Amino acid sequence: MPIYREILHWLVINVPSGAEIGKGQTVVPYVGSGPPEGLGLHRYVLTVFKQSATLSADQFDAYQARFKFSSRDFAIKFNLQLIAGNLYQAQTDDFLRARNAKALDDALRLHQVIPDLLDAAPQQAAVVFYSSGAFIRSGNELTPTQVKDIPAKILWRAEKDSLYTVMLVDARNAETRSNGGDILHWLVVNSPENAVEKGDTRVEYIGSGPPKAVGINRYVFLIFKQAGLLNLTTERTSNSSISGRMNFDLKGFIKENGLQELVAANFFRSSYDDYVPQLFKQLGLETPH
Repeated sequence: MPIYREILHWLVINVPSGAEIGKGQTVVPYVGSGPPEGLGLHRYVLTVFKQSATLSADQFDAYQARFKFSSRDFAIKFNLQLIAGNLYQAQTDDFLRARNAKALDDALRLHQVIPDLLDAAPQQAAVVFYSSGAFIRSGNELTPTQVKDIPAKILWRAEKDSLYTVMLVDARNAETRSNGGDILHWLVVNSPENAVEKGDTRVEYIGSGPPKAVGINRYVFLIFKQAGLLNLTTERTSNSSISGRMNFDLKGFIKENGLQELVAANFFRSSYDDYVPQLFKQLGLETPH
């Protein structure tokens, strides 16, 4: 089932009849095909519509996000007539993998996840989608409301018959670490390849919940390859408990469980919104300030 039905890659309006497209008004800049890892071939459709009147650029601010676009609804809303089209198909290649890995490395360093949590970036940028429409892109900012539910899909280039550990960690910075260490938001072990839903959930998922006073926090998805099956003896943690979450020691966990390389990661940043008090209540904590 698709996470997004359509994604907008380019939008140009008011192109004069018979003129080059450069004579029109670009309201959503062009980005080429970039299908996520593990999703196979994507279809990229170029459409040309005849306008019934001149359009104003300020009508298109809502389309800058690109996601959850609907060509059909768009044409109806602006009274457009489809007159031409074409398409091609594309899937992830080494160029995209290298570009995404470089963007992730740059963002991890820019926002100091390296060195606060990690020593180095992995070779892969994990693909993380939420049913809310949120999509993690190398440190983009998402609201707690957007990420309150468990991700709809996490993808990376997994080796056949291998097992993986998947986690989400609130990487505290030097200032917030003075009041406690990193926080574990999600932990799944023994994920067969990237079928995370078939893994063993040890710590149930909770989304971001930074108090107002903390400002913006960094939330990091990490995927480690396992040497074999893990048999954790710690108690499981539900999504209504903070047991086993606070002061999480990532390096200690890696050593204790013999985890191999960090094969993929990605992260987002998040600050307080109206969902945070609900999360604190769910966890049995006092309302944050």
